[in-house]
Formats: sequence, C-alpha cells, structure tokens
Amino acid sequence: MWLAAVIDCEGWIGLFQRANKNATVYWPAIGVGNTNRALTDKLFALTQRGYHLKRARPRPAKDVFTWTVSKRADVDDLLVTIRPYLLLKGAQADLVLSLPALNVRDNAARASIKAKLTVLNRKGVHALS
Repeated sequence: MWLAAVIDCEGWIGLFQRANKNATVYWPAIGVGNTNRALTDKLFALTQRGYHLKRARPRPAKDVFTWTVSKRADVDDLLVTIRPYLLLKGAQADLVLSLPALNVRDNAARASIKAKLTVLNRKGVHALS
C-alpha cells in the first residue's frame, strides 16, 4: 500500500517511445522523483528493481533524485501488485497493463495507449471522459 501511495502522490506511470529508421519502439516505465534521496533509496530497497538517477539543479533549487523501473516484466509485476491500492493513477496502470505483449506487432494499439496516457498525465486530469 505504501508503494502505491508514493507513486500516486510523488510518482508517474507512463509509456515512452523512440523512433529509429526501422521502427518505433515503445516501453512502459514507472518512477518517483523527489529532492530527498532517502525516498528513492527506500523504493529501490523495497522493490529491488529499477535504477537511480540524480539530476543536479542550480542553486537555490535542490537536486532531484529519481527511481525508475523500465523493464517490462518488472513494470507489469509492480503494477499488478499495487493496482488495488492506487487511488489517483489507477487508469494509467490499467492502460500500461493493457499493452500488447512484446512479441505482438501492434504499434497502433501502443500509440493509442500512449495518447491516452499523455492526456491522463497532464496536471489536473483525473480520468478520461
């Protein structure tokens, strides 16, 4: 429940894409960013998944520490585990969990899911109409 609450309040659930000359590649990710490294350290210790990044910012702003999970199996496993406890980002979790399997070539479905996630992840949006 704690992990779900942290992701609901401080985190994000998204789908990223990169186009190269042969294809567009999509991958899901979840993460949390915070200026207190203790939070991202705890997330890594709790899940044993993902990686840390530090983004240095000029003073007086504080550096931002980010914990990100982007391996498809890990993202799916974490979302299935926390989904019953998500209050704010349940729709995003459902969309990511509905992604076609890695061996299925359906980039139209992935693009549609990405478009819906983009809308949901805007500030102030709580559900799709």
